[in-house]
Amino acid sequence: MMQSNSPQRQITQDIIIEDNIRPNSELSTNNNEIRKWIYENDIVYPSYYDILCYYFNSMFNNNKNKFQYLKFKSKIYTLINRATIIFTDTQEIRNNFDEEDNFNNNEIYNEIIEIFHLSDKYLKDNSKLLALSQAPLKEFIQNYIHKRNILLKLDDNFKDKYIDDKFQIVKKTTYLVNQLEILCESLKSSIEKNDETLFKLLVITMNFFILLGEYLWKYYWVDGSDSYGNN
Repeated sequence: MMQSNSPQRQITQDIIIEDNIRPNSELSTNNNEIRKWIYENDIVYPSYYDILCYYFNSMFNNNKNKFQYLKFKSKIYTLINRATIIFTDTQEIRNNFDEEDNFNNNEIYNEIIEIFHLSDKYLKDNSKLLALSQAPLKEFIQNYIHKRNILLKLDDNFKDKYIDDKFQIVKKTTYLVNQLEILCESLKSSIEKNDETLFKLLVITMNFFILLGEYLWKYYWVDGSDSYGNN
């Protein structure tokens, strides 16, 4: 079942080639040696200069941020589709086979590794934009790395939490991918609001001059000793 040549699987295979991801056959060895997993110190957070540039550029060229979001979201949709496929396949295998050996298919686990590797890559490439959107990136990264290390057995400090049930691993992987998709919604909302930045700046500037005019009129032009009304 996992080796079917459906159009959906052909699409995911093409995407792996496009993103320069190693084929599944290479994952049968030690995945810790093949993959370089991201951790919190790999995530790039914006500086104050980046924040100023982000909002300044958003006033005049917000389409650049929209296009980056578009590319990011399309890749997340790909992960969702891949996670959905293996979740459905795993459910079917679980229902149709009673023997444990039939259920422990390495292709399922290799696909999970591919999904996490792509998730790592997309998070790292878009971490600065996600942080600028005021999304809960830091909290998400901490939870994501913790759950990923348990599911892929990358951290022996949590060895007591390791899971051997492939169905549970696939289900929890799907949850994390869905959380990543929800994180994108914060990015979308922030970028859309940037279209109003220039208008808000103009309104603030106008209000400032109105308040300044009222202050000058009250304390200098009317009530002051050198005001216009006393001359």
